[in-house]
Amino acid sequence: MSFFKEPLFRCEAYTTWVRTLPCANCAAHPPSAPHHRIGHGRNSAMKTSDAEVMPLCDECHQNLHNIGWRQWEEANRPQFQMVVETINKALFQGVLEVNKKVAKELSYE
Repeated sequence: MSFFKEPLFRCEAYTTWVRTLPCANCAAHPPSAPHHRIGHGRNSAMKTSDAEVMPLCDECHQNLHNIGWRQWEEANRPQFQMVVETINKALFQGVLEVNKKVAKELSYE
């Protein structure tokens, strides 16, 4: 069975910036590991886009991988929420930006 695969966003500059952030889980001081979201229907062989990273300190990162994403999220917060917070921070700080001209051309209005 074949599945549609979307192109993966890869950006070393973005993941390098994520390393400068405090841990999204416990707020430990940087540097942080740019953790790619895991679980939620993905098998371990599926690669994850750099758009789905969040900063985690070494302790939180190791704990997530050691106990598994379900148990970790029960004890903490959903990874997806932390990824969205990271993207929002990047947008507000100008690390990521919207090309307004392209967005307008692609809109359905």
